[in-house]
Amino acid sequence: FRGPKQHESRRTTIADATMATTSSRVGINAMLMRDFIMIVEKLLQAGA
Repeated sequence: FRGPKQHESRRTTIADATMATTSSRVGINAMLMRDFIMIVEKLLQAGA
């Protein structure tokens, strides 16, 4: 894999790394949102 092929593989690796970091960040955000919603529900139940 010499020449242009090497360039393509490097580009896909960067894309994969970006996708991985983005998906993990989204996963962390989803976890935080779920925890936040649980806390809000507990507060609402305590207030009601």
